[in-house]
Amino acid sequence: MLQIEEGRRVLYALEEAGPSGVGAMLLSDRCEILLDRLREYLQERREFFIKLDDGPNYTLNRFGAFKGSVDAMVSHLQLLHDQEIGRKWRFRALGLFVLGLYMGTQLDGFFSIWVQWWNGTLV
Repeated sequence: MLQIEEGRRVLYALEEAGPSGVGAMLLSDRCEILLDRLREYLQERREFFIKLDDGPNYTLNRFGAFKGSVDAMVSHLQLLHDQEIGRKWRFRALGLFVLGLYMGTQLDGFFSIWVQWWNGTLV
């Protein structure tokens, strides 16, 4: 998946190309993105892009939910990015909570042994 700024560059380059579209290789050069990553992104985001029937060119999807509006597509990319960051932070917080619970149960045994050693009652 491309970063937001790379996605923006692709969208604006396709908007500039107009309805005739542009080929993946030329788009890759214009946007300075590896061709393999770009092709994967173009296939992955079918709500943004369509491949023209008469050749290898791609253009903006003017019939999808965004009706070819680059600003709406960029806003959607930003929303997806923000949601992904939120999911990552929630997952990390949950992981740290579980780790804390586990360590708490382990430390209880450690402190018990340490207290017994300190009091000289460790057998």
